Amino acid sequence: MPLLFLLCLALRPPTTHSWIFTIVTPPSECEPFSPSFAGGEAPNQFTFLRLLSINSSVSVDGWGAGHALVMNEMTSPASIILPWAAGGPFVLVGSDATGFGTGGTMPVLGMGASQLPADSGENCLEDSSNKDLRGPYCRNRPSLLVVVPGGSSIRYDNHSPSNTSAPLGMGILIAWYLTVPAGDDVFLFAEDGNSPLFVSTLMTVGAGSGTCFNDPESTSVLTNPGGPLETATTGPAATPTDVPVGSGTDSSTSGTWNASKIGAIVGGVVGGLLFIVGVAALVMFLMHRHNRHQRLLRQQTYDIAAYGPTRPVPASVEGREVILKDMGTAETTSEARA
Repeated sequence: MPLLFLLCLALRPPTTHSWIFTIVTPPSECEPFSPSFAGGEAPNQFTFLRLLSINSSVSVDGWGAGHALVMNEMTSPASIILPWAAGGPFVLVGSDATGFGTGGTMPVLGMGASQLPADSGENCLEDSSNKDLRGPYCRNRPSLLVVVPGGSSIRYDNHSPSNTSAPLGMGILIAWYLTVPAGDDVFLFAEDGNSPLFVSTLMTVGAGSGTCFNDPESTSVLTNPGGPLETATTGPAATPTDVPVGSGTDSSTSGTWNASKIGAIVGGVVGGLLFIVGVAALVMFLMHRHNRHQRLLRQQTYDIAAYGPTRPVPASVEGREVILKDMGTAETTSEARA
């Protein structure tokens, strides 16, 4: 029974709040897109962000063609029809009630061509939903999200918007510390309590002072806050449709953003198996010693042991007599004549 208890402890899954999502079928224009997910604290939230371009030379004035869809799901698989044309780049971020980006951030994907018949009449494409960021029209303080494709995305809720620091005619200036290494590709996503505001183009982080990574005063505002997530959606395409997940796995679109979590799970399983093997070896060793001890006791009881309770005592020579001592308690003497 103790061994069974230890084995049960070794096989018990690790306690964690992280979760993962995978893609079974690649996304296609005007067709249901169904990511599967496991774990996390409900609601599981999926943020679909269409980039204007992956060309970092696009100016801020051209950010108006971005698009964002935010949806909450309680059961897997989720299902949504993305209203974007084939070839457009987009990124998917998974979140749950513990915070933004807890499920991982996908690398940049491209919309596939529709497989629907030409005469199906399907036309789901929508224009940009980006809006002008004007302070008087924002509900509460807007949130800025720095999205790192294939990496860790961060929500900044503790920034300090200022109407006086912004250049004339530029609206609101929002400042924060960007703790993303130089050379990484990122883009920005802003939202308020009503809906998404804008999605930027892909940009490359430049070199900075390098001090904010070691400055506690700077990094104290960079924590990923928990609590309820925004539930705003945009457009009719944000309403999930009841479509089952297709069969098969597309290796180019799944698994790359949660490799670290999978590695941790595999490491836990391997460690559990090694622990089981070690416990089993220890139990077998102890049982072997116990059985050997019991076998020797039985042999001594029936007087068939190779040795008695004491080992044989060597013969001693006294004068011209050789005295032999038996293994038992009795002694016998014989004489040897020269």
